[in-house]
Amino acid sequence: SSLGSWELLEKYQKDKHGTNWLTKQYFEMMQKAAADPSVNFQVHCIDLFAAEGSTEPQPTRHSVRASLMSWWRVGASRSASEGERRPVAGEIGFSIGKVYTSLSGWTGERTAEALGTVQLVLLGRWLQQRGYVFWSL
Repeated sequence: SSLGSWELLEKYQKDKHGTNWLTKQYFEMMQKAAADPSVNFQVHCIDLFAAEGSTEPQPTRHSVRASLMSWWRVGASRSASEGERRPVAGEIGFSIGKVYTSLSGWTGERTAEALGTVQLVLLGRWLQQRGYVFWSL
Protein backbone atom coordinates (compact mmCIF):
# COMPACT_ATOMS: atom_id res chain seq x y z
CA SER A 1 0.00 0.00 0.00
CA SER A 2 1.08 3.60 -0.44
CA LEU A 3 0.83 4.13 3.34
CA GLY A 4 3.17 1.15 3.81
CA SER A 5 5.66 2.83 1.47
CA TRP A 6 5.46 6.04 3.50
CA GLU A 7 5.98 4.06 6.75
CA LEU A 8 9.17 2.47 5.33
CA LEU A 9 10.41 5.94 4.34
CA GLU A 10 9.46 7.36 7.75
CA LYS A 11 11.41 4.68 9.62
CA TYR A 12 14.49 5.09 7.43
CA GLN A 13 14.53 8.90 7.65
CA LYS A 14 13.96 8.95 11.43
CA ASP A 15 16.62 6.28 12.04
CA LYS A 16 19.13 7.99 9.73
CA HIS A 17 18.38 11.71 10.29
CA GLY A 18 16.13 11.90 13.34
CA THR A 19 13.27 13.40 11.34
CA ASN A 20 11.36 13.01 8.09
CA TRP A 21 10.57 16.20 6.17
CA LEU A 22 7.94 14.31 4.15
CA THR A 23 5.41 14.25 6.98
CA LYS A 24 2.33 12.05 7.04
CA GLN A 25 0.16 15.17 6.73
CA TYR A 26 2.06 16.25 3.58
CA PHE A 27 1.84 12.72 2.14
CA GLU A 28 -1.91 12.54 2.81
CA MET A 29 -2.38 15.96 1.19
CA MET A 30 -0.62 14.69 -1.93
CA GLN A 31 -2.85 11.59 -1.97
CA LYS A 32 -5.96 13.79 -1.78
CA ALA A 33 -4.73 15.89 -4.70
CA ALA A 34 -4.03 12.73 -6.70
CA ALA A 35 -7.55 11.42 -5.98
CA ASP A 36 -9.11 14.52 -7.57
CA PRO A 37 -9.60 13.77 -11.29
CA SER A 38 -9.60 17.48 -12.11
CA VAL A 39 -5.98 17.79 -10.94
CA ASN A 40 -3.20 16.56 -13.26
CA PHE A 41 -1.18 15.11 -10.36
CA GLN A 42 -0.25 11.58 -9.33
CA VAL A 43 1.63 10.25 -6.29
CA HIS A 44 4.05 7.37 -6.91
CA CYS A 45 5.31 4.98 -4.23
CA ILE A 46 8.13 2.81 -5.53
CA ASP A 47 9.31 -0.25 -3.60
CA LEU A 48 12.00 -2.77 -4.48
CA PHE A 49 11.52 -6.19 -2.86
CA ALA A 50 13.84 -9.17 -2.48
CA ALA A 51 12.04 -12.43 -3.11
CA GLU A 52 12.83 -14.62 -0.11
CA GLY A 53 13.98 -18.14 -0.85
CA SER A 54 14.46 -17.43 -4.53
CA THR A 55 16.60 -19.92 -6.43
CA GLU A 56 17.33 -17.36 -9.13
CA PRO A 57 20.76 -15.69 -9.39
CA GLN A 58 21.41 -12.68 -7.13
CA PRO A 59 21.15 -9.90 -9.74
CA THR A 60 17.69 -10.97 -10.92
CA ARG A 61 15.88 -11.96 -7.73
CA HIS A 62 14.13 -8.65 -7.07
CA SER A 63 10.67 -7.41 -7.82
CA VAL A 64 9.66 -3.79 -7.92
CA ARG A 65 6.20 -2.58 -6.96
CA ALA A 66 4.91 0.81 -7.90
CA SER A 67 1.84 1.72 -5.87
CA LEU A 68 -0.79 3.82 -7.64
CA MET A 69 0.77 2.83 -10.95
CA SER A 70 1.20 -0.82 -11.77
CA TRP A 71 3.21 -3.85 -10.70
CA TRP A 72 6.71 -4.29 -11.99
CA ARG A 73 8.17 -7.74 -11.70
CA VAL A 74 11.86 -8.17 -12.33
CA GLY A 75 12.97 -11.75 -12.04
CA ALA A 76 10.82 -12.55 -9.00
CA SER A 77 9.01 -15.84 -8.78
CA ARG A 78 5.41 -15.47 -9.94
CA SER A 79 4.32 -17.47 -6.89
CA ALA A 80 6.00 -15.13 -4.41
CA SER A 81 3.35 -13.63 -2.17
CA GLU A 82 3.52 -10.24 -0.46
CA GLY A 83 4.53 -11.95 2.79
CA GLU A 84 7.47 -13.74 1.20
CA ARG A 85 9.09 -10.56 -0.08
CA ARG A 86 11.27 -8.23 1.94
CA PRO A 87 11.38 -4.50 1.03
CA VAL A 88 14.97 -3.38 0.36
CA ALA A 89 14.71 0.10 -1.21
CA GLY A 90 12.14 2.61 -2.37
CA GLU A 91 11.04 6.16 -2.84
CA ILE A 92 8.05 8.45 -3.00
CA GLY A 93 7.60 10.91 -5.82
CA PHE A 94 4.94 12.56 -7.93
CA SER A 95 4.18 13.37 -11.52
CA ILE A 96 2.43 16.21 -13.25
CA GLY A 97 1.79 15.20 -16.81
CA LYS A 98 4.98 13.64 -18.18
CA VAL A 99 7.29 15.19 -15.56
CA TYR A 100 8.31 13.01 -12.61
CA THR A 101 9.82 14.38 -9.38
CA SER A 102 11.58 12.19 -6.82
CA LEU A 103 10.84 13.51 -3.33
CA SER A 104 12.54 11.19 -0.85
CA GLY A 105 13.90 7.68 -0.76
CA TRP A 106 15.19 4.97 1.49
CA THR A 107 17.32 1.86 1.34
CA GLY A 108 17.84 -1.06 3.68
CA GLU A 109 21.28 -2.16 4.71
CA ARG A 110 24.12 -1.20 2.40
CA THR A 111 25.25 -4.19 0.36
CA ALA A 112 27.42 -4.92 -2.65
CA GLU A 113 24.19 -5.21 -4.64
CA ALA A 114 23.64 -1.41 -4.38
CA LEU A 115 19.87 -1.88 -4.16
CA GLY A 116 19.14 1.84 -3.94
CA THR A 117 20.91 2.28 -7.27
CA VAL A 118 19.04 -0.72 -8.71
CA GLN A 119 15.73 0.84 -7.67
CA LEU A 120 16.68 4.15 -9.35
CA VAL A 121 17.80 2.47 -12.57
CA LEU A 122 14.57 0.45 -12.77
CA LEU A 123 12.52 3.56 -12.06
CA GLY A 124 14.36 5.43 -14.82
CA ARG A 125 13.61 2.66 -17.29
CA TRP A 126 9.96 2.55 -16.19
CA LEU A 127 9.63 6.32 -16.69
CA GLN A 128 11.31 6.14 -20.10
CA GLN A 129 9.04 3.29 -21.27
CA ARG A 130 5.99 5.35 -20.34
CA GLY A 131 7.09 8.47 -22.18
CA TYR A 132 8.08 10.72 -19.29
CA VAL A 133 10.10 13.65 -20.66
CA PHE A 134 11.80 14.92 -17.50
CA TRP A 135 12.91 13.40 -14.19
CA SER A 136 13.80 15.75 -11.35
CA LEU A 137 16.01 13.98 -8.85
